[in-house]
Amino acid sequence: NYPLAEAYAPIDRARRFCIVAGFALLLFACTGTWLLMHRLTLPLRLFSHHVLTLQDKSGADRFFQPRTGDEIEELAESFNAMLVALDRQHEQTRRSEERLKEAQDQGQIGHWEFDLTTRTLTWSDQVYHLFGRDPALGPPGLEDHLAGYLPESAQRLRALFVEAARQGIAAEGDFEAVLPNGTSACFAMTIRCRLTADGTPLQLWGVVQNITHRKELEHSLRQSEAQMRQLAHHDPLTGLPNRLLFHEHLHRAMMKARRHGQKLALMFLDLDHFKAINDSLGHDIGDQLLRQVSTCLKRCIREADTVARFGGDEFVIIVEELEGIKPVTVVAQKILYRLSRPIRVGEHELVVTTSIGIALYPGDAEDPERLMQCADTAMFRVKDQGRNNYQFYTVGMNVRALEILKREKRLRRALDNNELLLFYQPQIELTSGRLVGLEALLRWQHPGQGLVLPGDFIPLAEETGLIVPIGQWVLETACSQLAAWQRAGLEPLPVAINISARQFRQRELLTTLSTALATHHLPPSLLELELTENLLLRDVEAGIETLQQLHTLGIRLTIDDFGTGYTSLACLRRFPIDGLKIAPSFIRDLTRGGKEGAITRSIIALGAGLQLRVIAEGVEEELQSHFLLASGCHVAQGFYFCRPLPAADLEPLLRSGRWQKADS
Repeated sequence: NYPLAEAYAPIDRARRFCIVAGFALLLFACTGTWLLMHRLTLPLRLFSHHVLTLQDKSGADRFFQPRTGDEIEELAESFNAMLVALDRQHEQTRRSEERLKEAQDQGQIGHWEFDLTTRTLTWSDQVYHLFGRDPALGPPGLEDHLAGYLPESAQRLRALFVEAARQGIAAEGDFEAVLPNGTSACFAMTIRCRLTADGTPLQLWGVVQNITHRKELEHSLRQSEAQMRQLAHHDPLTGLPNRLLFHEHLHRAMMKARRHGQKLALMFLDLDHFKAINDSLGHDIGDQLLRQVSTCLKRCIREADTVARFGGDEFVIIVEELEGIKPVTVVAQKILYRLSRPIRVGEHELVVTTSIGIALYPGDAEDPERLMQCADTAMFRVKDQGRNNYQFYTVGMNVRALEILKREKRLRRALDNNELLLFYQPQIELTSGRLVGLEALLRWQHPGQGLVLPGDFIPLAEETGLIVPIGQWVLETACSQLAAWQRAGLEPLPVAINISARQFRQRELLTTLSTALATHHLPPSLLELELTENLLLRDVEAGIETLQQLHTLGIRLTIDDFGTGYTSLACLRRFPIDGLKIAPSFIRDLTRGGKEGAITRSIIALGAGLQLRVIAEGVEEELQSHFLLASGCHVAQGFYFCRPLPAADLEPLLRSGRWQKADS
């Protein structure tokens, strides 16, 4: 027999070989698979490692850049795009945080938190800066922090904290504190509350902002608005209500009076001759005077009444709750009395009077505009009757007011229509009958009334201010006529012109006179200005200064109607004048044995003593002429010698140069 083991030996060897080969093949397959998988997963592992170590990288190293050309590369590109987007978002966040911090710093805003459990207060850096506290010291306790506020603010803030902690509600407010450097500041604080899941207050938090500058701006804005309201409704010079606010007060007062069945009075005041003060002393003195007058008026009325400046030198007063007219008359009399006393303005002591017109509601008018017209009409009535008084409105005043207005318009047209004329009255030397001068006298050739004398329209011209353009016309016409006579070969004679108070106080008077003389090539000695005593005495110092300037120019100066005013010898000595003109009122009764003869002799003697030329005006009789000559007066004018004549009718007398009695 063949041995079995030997027989199976090849099979066993083959099996062992297959087993070894199988293991070897399996090992090789596993190794190859591992190597293959290792190579395949290498980009993914590198990507995972790159992600894990990303926080240690910066700049370009943060980006993963494989070169596989498969899905890993696509994943890496998406990853890199995500990094770029994150960088961009991070940069935006950083910039937003910087802007927020900058805004907080500039707006002085900080946030705070207060833990209700530990009772600790924490601050942001901005809060330390707001309260001027060193961050190293840490935030103070709540009570220590509240101690830095003003008492009222600390009390309100503590109450808000308690209320927010108790009820979990939000609150906010403005609070004033004193900073460590001693300065005060105002803070706006908001309080919010964080709650637990069951609604229990856990923490208070909020923001705080320094609003000191904003409060200062708001305060400044309120002041500016108040000033604008003041300027819009009050007169900047006197502080009294202006025309706008006055109309509002008057409207309300009339509505109140109508509702309660009461009466009220409207008083319209206009200062007398105020323009003369402005023209002679300047607007600064005039403004100071208006301020003192406004103070005086406020002291004269009751607390419930209203005084306002209507414009210029006009004031209005509303007297309310009247039972009769007595309270109005008391106010008017008080005003007249107080204004009659001298008012010291700088170096000047001024006496100012006023004309007061009074209208009653509802008796005179039932609407504001009509009531104002009635009071204004009554005021002009006072002006007509001599000023420095008060007058209640009456229905008949309207007729006169309309007549005055009509005459004023007609007088204005007279200038434009060349209706004004100049007549000339000769001045005669009594010893020889020689013509030594002329006086220019104004006339109005009225279309309906004929020749109107100056006494009938000059007061109206002075009141309305028309006297200034009329005076300029007189000056220009007289100078033009003088030049015409010179060109005609007639001997030049001085021409006297009357100057009104308004003209005399005009600053342009000297320039106007110089221009007129230069235009017509006339020497100043041919022009003589006649001024009244009262005109010169309104402000002696200013009058002397103006007279001195005229005298220096070479213009002759004469005081007209001398003896009717109150010129003192001291003033007369200081006035640089050339002559005195005796008033016609003394000449009229010169020979009737009264005191006029003694007064006339005194004036003539005074003029001779002061070496002044004395002229008698208004001589109508031969006896008056003889009396004057015997008393030492050598120049006169009047109807006895010659009536005022137009320039053309006067030429024969100018050519002869002498006056002769009609019967000689």
